[in-house]
Amino acid sequence: MSPTAHDESRSTEDRLRAIEDRLEIYNLIASHPAIADSLAMELLLAMFTPDGVLDGGPRGPIKIHDRMGTDDPARREVMRDAAKMGLAHLGTLPYIKLGKNTAVAFSYVSVTVRDPTADTIAVPAHGTGPGHRLFLIAANRWDLVRTDGSWKLRRRKLVMCDGSEAPRKVARDRFGCTFGELPERRGVEKGPVLENGELRANFLPVGHDVSACSAGNAKGSRQ
Repeated sequence: MSPTAHDESRSTEDRLRAIEDRLEIYNLIASHPAIADSLAMELLLAMFTPDGVLDGGPRGPIKIHDRMGTDDPARREVMRDAAKMGLAHLGTLPYIKLGKNTAVAFSYVSVTVRDPTADTIAVPAHGTGPGHRLFLIAANRWDLVRTDGSWKLRRRKLVMCDGSEAPRKVARDRFGCTFGELPERRGVEKGPVLENGELRANFLPVGHDVSACSAGNAKGSRQ
């Protein structure tokens, strides 16, 4: 049976809602680089729920509103110093597992800076300069929840791609729900699987809590 046939078991309203949810989540995560680079802390905080957690800094998991909800001149100065280096965040298109009122996304975020040690080059119609260098790449897990009719971040976990196992584990955890026996073939898309040499759609039961997914585990609860 084709993925389209599986889709036909869902109502037009359900399919339209899933499309709208994905677009809203794409837009939310896509806004992160521009918000971070513009130092718009109020917009960054607005991405998260009131109890939202940022997990990935040297301090470990922090409640972002408690940590960044108050103005800190020293922190703002550090961020301005980084911006003066030509710092820019670049994000990849996230892979999204969508549930009824929860979602989990995986993407990479990189940081580039101007490279003062590089040779100056000329690029037609773009000027001259030493260009940028890639400073870091981080694997990101974004846990989202629908609240007051819109999607917000409940938790963001980022792990530096430093050659360790940690970033690969973050990636595996996001794709782990696509392995093992297939659940009921209806409801929210879970991800593609290879079956008898053919790529097929794979669906979670309606109302499945995708935030409960981990490698080798497809259990969840209705939200």
